[in-house]
Amino acid sequence: MVKLKEKRALAEKETGFAYQSRQRSVLAKHELVDRIIDRSPKIVDKGEIEEQLRLLQEFVPEWISEKAALSGDVLCCIDTALSQSEIRQRLQGVE
Repeated sequence: MVKLKEKRALAEKETGFAYQSRQRSVLAKHELVDRIIDRSPKIVDKGEIEEQLRLLQEFVPEWISEKAALSGDVLCCIDTALSQSEIRQRLQGVE
């Protein structure tokens, strides 16, 4: 059991993902925020990103949600089966 946990922890450090399948990606919230900052140089405020993630969870909960890990980290679960156009359509319906 311990070796399995160690393997998962090592895989998470190498890929940044705690878990990934065809339909779902799970990664630590701080990793997601850091990736967004790395890929979007105009966005530097972590608080702004966290607020946007909170709003996405509120308006598109079937796409992104948070869960607590045993380690105490907050994990973001993203449904990769939903297309960007489906997510945009759902967000456009929000007022």
